Amino acid sequence: MNRETLITVEENNVTHEQTSTAVHINTGQVDLSTASSPNARAAVSGEDFLAQVRPNSHASVKSDPKAGESEITITGGSAEVQHGTERSELNSHQRATITGGGPIQKTDVLAPPELLEPKNLAPIVTENPKAASIHFEWKPEADAISYNLRVSATTMFTKLIRDVKVTGTSADISGLDAGDYFWDVIATDSKKQTSSPSEPYKFALFAQGKAQDMALEISGTQLHGRLAEISGRTEPGAALIINASPC
Repeated sequence: MNRETLITVEENNVTHEQTSTAVHINTGQVDLSTASSPNARAAVSGEDFLAQVRPNSHASVKSDPKAGESEITITGGSAEVQHGTERSELNSHQRATITGGGPIQKTDVLAPPELLEPKNLAPIVTENPKAASIHFEWKPEADAISYNLRVSATTMFTKLIRDVKVTGTSADISGLDAGDYFWDVIATDSKKQTSSPSEPYKFALFAQGKAQDMALEISGTQLHGRLAEISGRTEPGAALIINASPC
């Protein structure tokens, strides 16, 4: 939700059996997601529309009373939009535009790319993180002519560490300190329309220690069905990675 948004929460009911939310957007933009439960329900209304967002869906809703225009964009799942007596079904990556007393205008929107590398939760171990070149790659999206690769230390991407525009589907970035990072990609088409950000991936960048200086002592192991419990100790600040997953 941006700073110029004004909404009214009309219902917010969360129980074990049902999750229901209803908001009225007066002006601005609001993004919302519904739970995967079949009983999850979310309703968003404006001056001249009502959108019923179905379970396991993601939507972005804009309202500009001065321009007399509203937009409902579904980036995942589906919704039903009602404008007067007219009803329209929206599926993933579709948008409904409502202007004045005209009919609902439904259009397809650019989908976000699918991320490939680094894989989600992947550890990257290198001798010198600052000098290392990290390779980022994603699948091409139809109609996209360029992409924005964003890297941040937070899941909300409020402070970007890198924001790189490329015409291809990969980029190499260096100069990152050791630590945890999140990355996503936004596609842009020839009309300069942008997709929503892809689902963010997280990776961890570690500095590789010298083998002779890194102590690892295993004091015992126990099996609990399909789980193995390992007891021991290592140096403070060391990263322990098993099967490519940090522990």
